[in-house]
Amino acid sequence: MKKFKSLKKHLFLPFALSLAVGGAVCLAVLFLFSLIMWVLQLPIEWSGFLGLLALTFGCFAGGFALGKQKKREGIKQGLLCGSGLLLISLVLGFIFGDVSFGGIVGKALVCWLAGAVGGVFGVN
Repeated sequence: MKKFKSLKKHLFLPFALSLAVGGAVCLAVLFLFSLIMWVLQLPIEWSGFLGLLALTFGCFAGGFALGKQKKREGIKQGLLCGSGLLLISLVLGFIFGDVSFGGIVGKALVCWLAGAVGGVFGVN
C-alpha cells in the first residue's frame, strides 16, 4: 500500500521557502538599485523600471529555489512561485501605492515568465 506524503512537508514548506528566497532577493536587489539611484542621482522616473526588474530577479530566484527542491515540473513550479510573488506585490501595491490594470498585466507577465525560467533552470 502506498504511503501518503505529508502536505505540509512536501507542498507548503518548499513553496513558503521559495517565496521567502524570492522575497529576500527582491528586497536585496531593491536596496542595491536604490543605492545606485542615490549615488548616481538618477531621475525618479527610472524607479518603476528598476522596481519591476527587482521583482523579476526575485521571481527568478524563487522559481529556481522551488525547482531545485522539487526536481521536477520546473515550469509549473516556477509559475506557482511567480504567482505567489505577484500576489504579494499586488497586495503591497494596493496598500502602499496605486495599481492599474496595465500594471497588473505587465507584472503578471514578468513574474510568470521569470518564475518559469527560474523553475526550469532549477530543475536542470
